[in-house]
Amino acid sequence: KWRIIEIGNIVSSLFNSFYTLDKLRKNIGATDIKFKGQCTRITVSFGLVFVPYYLIRRFKKEHINRDYLLDQMVSEVEEELYKAKENGRNQVMYKNFSLK
Repeated sequence: KWRIIEIGNIVSSLFNSFYTLDKLRKNIGATDIKFKGQCTRITVSFGLVFVPYYLIRRFKKEHINRDYLLDQMVSEVEEELYKAKENGRNQVMYKNFSLK
C-alpha cells in the first residue's frame, strides 16, 4: 500500500482540476503493473479542494498567516481524500475551500 500525501497545484478551475485528476485516476487504473511476477492493477483516490483566486487575493490583502492557510488547505484536502476512501476508493472527492 502506497500513499502520496499531498500534491499541490494552482489551477484555473475546479472543473479542469477534477477532470485532470479523474483522467489520471482512470489511466493509472487501466495500467497493468508487474509485481513479484504477477500482473495487477492499482486504484487511486484523490482529495481536491478548490480555492478561488479572489480568496487568495483576500488572504494576501488581509495578511493572513501563510503557514496557517497552507495547513488549513492541506487539512481539507486530506479530509476529501479520506472521504474518497470511505466511499469505496478509486474516485476523486472535491469541495470548495473554507477558512476555519
